[in-house]
Amino acid sequence: YLADGGQLTVSDWRRKAVDDFVKKIYDKVKAVKPHVKVGISPFGIWRPGHPEMIEGFDQYEKLYADAKLWLNEGWLDYFTPQLYWNVSKIPQSYPLLLSWWNKENNAGRHLWPGMSSNKASEVPGQTEVINQIMITRAILDSQTGHVFWNVKTIADNPDFSKILVDHVYNNQALVPASPWLDNSPPSAPNVEARLTDNKLVIEWKTTSSEAVFKWVLYYKFEGKWQYRIFPSGVNSYQVESGEQVSEIAILAVDRTGVQSERINLLVKSAPVQD
Repeated sequence: YLADGGQLTVSDWRRKAVDDFVKKIYDKVKAVKPHVKVGISPFGIWRPGHPEMIEGFDQYEKLYADAKLWLNEGWLDYFTPQLYWNVSKIPQSYPLLLSWWNKENNAGRHLWPGMSSNKASEVPGQTEVINQIMITRAILDSQTGHVFWNVKTIADNPDFSKILVDHVYNNQALVPASPWLDNSPPSAPNVEARLTDNKLVIEWKTTSSEAVFKWVLYYKFEGKWQYRIFPSGVNSYQVESGEQVSEIAILAVDRTGVQSERINLLVKSAPVQD
């Protein structure tokens, strides 16, 4: 390399080789299937001192991994830094590191931090994980999300799983859209609703040949909006006490998370059949 006129140091040469590899993976995947998301889960610290007060392993120099560059350049669709430390562990503070990575997300990719669910084997660890989820939602706002390492510890801990389902994850959620992959909304579906024996039967169908990945049904029940998310193969839903539903709306969602136009339908003006 040097004999051919190369100027990089050994560390820089190795980092460039890794950078080229990461960029090539992303480009090759998009060339074959543009909708497939590419994600990377690097060590949670880029370099000690970034941000200030952070100490620990230097992946930039020891692994030749410039994870900050990959995020800055957008050579990925989601980024999952391994933030397996506790909130109160100052040298590797979870909120400080998450905020720092968020500021480095120049390309606006999905930032879904990695959390250690191994903590959940004991009650104090369960509180820690829940606190981290709440902190993540506060810092990342509308693009929030997280990844557990590893999910087996949750599956083997039914008490903690119940806490997640009943409280932290008590509402369904869609994966946020990836507009850099596709920003063309699908067509809005056709919707019909009918009241039968005080039950509201809602049916919908696509109006084009576009592939639908998910459906989102909104219905205003007793003056409050509620929603349900369905896979593409479901095309109907029945609401008990349907006479208390005043409005509905159905959204189509494509594979990259882009939603169709929302058109509200007044139930009282919907077709009614005896």
